[in-house]
Amino acid sequence: MYPTEKEKQLAYWKEALTELPEPLELPGDAPRSLKFDFKGHELEHHFTEEFSEKCEGFCKEKGISNFTLFLATYGILLSAISGREDFVIGAPVAGRTIDKTQNICGPFINTLPVRLQPEKKQTVDSWLQKVQQNIAAMLDNGEVSLEEIISLLNLPRGAQNALYQVMMTQSPVNEELFRLGTQKMNFRPISTGSVKMDMICEMKKKQGAFVLTFSYATSIFKEETIAFYGRCMEQIIRSMMEDETTPVGKLILLSAEDQMQYIDLPN
Repeated sequence: MYPTEKEKQLAYWKEALTELPEPLELPGDAPRSLKFDFKGHELEHHFTEEFSEKCEGFCKEKGISNFTLFLATYGILLSAISGREDFVIGAPVAGRTIDKTQNICGPFINTLPVRLQPEKKQTVDSWLQKVQQNIAAMLDNGEVSLEEIISLLNLPRGAQNALYQVMMTQSPVNEELFRLGTQKMNFRPISTGSVKMDMICEMKKKQGAFVLTFSYATSIFKEETIAFYGRCMEQIIRSMMEDETTPVGKLILLSAEDQMQYIDLPN
């Protein structure tokens, strides 16, 4: 008897997460409490319109999605922060895989694990293609819920996710299309002052430029640390676009200003 599509997808996740790495615990600005308090804040990092166009042109040239570029960049940043080359983060996928759900209101979102392995010796080109393949595989096996994966791996359940405490998301909303009749509406998100995990990075495009919104646990990170991470994300992309044959471990992560402030002057 042939396995069902669901059985095939469960088999994929079991293989992909075999020998599961330890949960990614980023170093913080303060000692971690034994109990996560879910208090958070948000910070935006804006790219210029000119640089955003270069990013999109680079993605088209490489045959990758914008999300692939930013997820690959996020993986390099997290690896540099943690010193790890194998870890799992979360990524949401659209859950409307059945025709009957297309016209139903409500969020059909499935959050799934993505295993990232940014080895320092691999080239930028190789890393981007690997991330693209991981995203494609995640989408192809997206009918399995996160709860089913946790059960499959016999992971413990608690207040926080057992697989990851860091996420990368892409906003599915085009704010420029919000209208009431013929009048354009402005989208103004209201901060809840809470966060579900250590750090979430959301990418979106606003008025022709990319914006990274970091939601982070205030008990772990200071605002200036998150602002620094945003600048690093932009610098990593610049470094990748300069030479795609560069090994990931040789990429420049600090802008000239940060290099001067944190490395050159103190030494």
